Amino acid sequence: MTCSIGWTPYPWLRESVEALSVDDAIKLADKAMYCAKDAGRNKSIGLLPSPQAVDSPETITLENLADVAHSPLIQLVKTEAGVATDNWSL
Repeated sequence: MTCSIGWTPYPWLRESVEALSVDDAIKLADKAMYCAKDAGRNKSIGLLPSPQAVDSPETITLENLADVAHSPLIQLVKTEAGVATDNWSL
């Protein structure tokens, strides 16, 4: 039996609860889970706001995620069997 996990924090930013809606946070975590499944067995992928996101007035939504992903506002964390293996910005 294997486990694939996708996750993202809510609120996205403590300083700005409205930066990401609850529904969009759940959808992002779901997308991250499918990325983890595609990456192989026993993986988790998390989406975190990068340090630059705190200073950005930009709101993250699923509609603008592709645009935001090209900026350093989102950080991905990939774990394998409970150990962080990579941290990188999109």
